[in-house]
Amino acid sequence: MTGILRQAATAIYMSRCNIKSIRWLGLLVVALSACVPVFRSEYLSPSWQGSLVDGQSGQPLVGVEVTDLYTQEKATTDQQGHFTLPPATSKFSFKLPAASMAGVYQIEVALPNISVRFTGRRLAVTSEPSEFDIEAFPILPEVTLPFRLATKDTLITLPKSMIDDCGAPLLNAISLANSARLYKKLLADQQNLGVTLITLQHVESAYFWAEQS
Repeated sequence: MTGILRQAATAIYMSRCNIKSIRWLGLLVVALSACVPVFRSEYLSPSWQGSLVDGQSGQPLVGVEVTDLYTQEKATTDQQGHFTLPPATSKFSFKLPAASMAGVYQIEVALPNISVRFTGRRLAVTSEPSEFDIEAFPILPEVTLPFRLATKDTLITLPKSMIDDCGAPLLNAISLANSARLYKKLLADQQNLGVTLITLQHVESAYFWAEQS
């Protein structure tokens, strides 16, 4: 490693800020990263909670299985469509600086005709408890296509070939986006979903989870 450091230092000094110095600087960073100690720690994965609502009738979805894909814990929605998944203690190893400290966590809602995944992100190494709350989220029975995206001047329809190529992740994003659009339309029309009066908070929460996917 000493030879690499010497060559990197010489190249940077001689060429100042040219492309060659940048390339050697990259090698220097890689070399130094091999000497950084590994830190190991325990941390809590986030808990999840929320309520699942039928996107057509507005009725609570009862008896639906929800799986935490990180801990593999499962929960079943109660008579109000509510579920709770507890956190779990895990071990985490990383080097500093840790570029991958951000943890990605998912839950999956399994219905007869469709499965929907929610994605949450937070620092993976924190020991502080945290919670993801999807609030009252409307689940639609199927993915409605075609799917259109609004631009400044027009609407763009996503090609079926793109959807086929991307598969389940894109279909999941479309499903969540359709749910958020449902809430937005009901709010604009001042309509309820079942007995629930849709508020701006419902819309913002639904769009947040759609964007996380």
